[in-house]
Amino acid sequence: MAKPRVRVRLDKGMLYGAVTVLSLVFMINHVYGYSLGDSLLELAGISPWTEPGQNGFHLTVIIGFIGLAAGCGATVVYYRKRNRRDFCWPPSAC
Repeated sequence: MAKPRVRVRLDKGMLYGAVTVLSLVFMINHVYGYSLGDSLLELAGISPWTEPGQNGFHLTVIIGFIGLAAGCGATVVYYRKRNRRDFCWPPSAC
């Protein structure tokens, strides 16, 4: 007798949470002293800084903060629609 297949349903909230976590991982430093995002950008042939010599804007941080803001904002909006009482502020307003 065959085992029934278990399907994991990926909803938008999980996807938005994953974007948030991946942006944090993109910005953290690893054992070599620079961020994982720097390594990925250099692997793609893109300088992580806008100007030579580690000057200018740090693209890793900009990309990470944009992903973090988008992921957190979308997560709150998604779960606020699903669970209105959990996201009321002040609590007496519910």
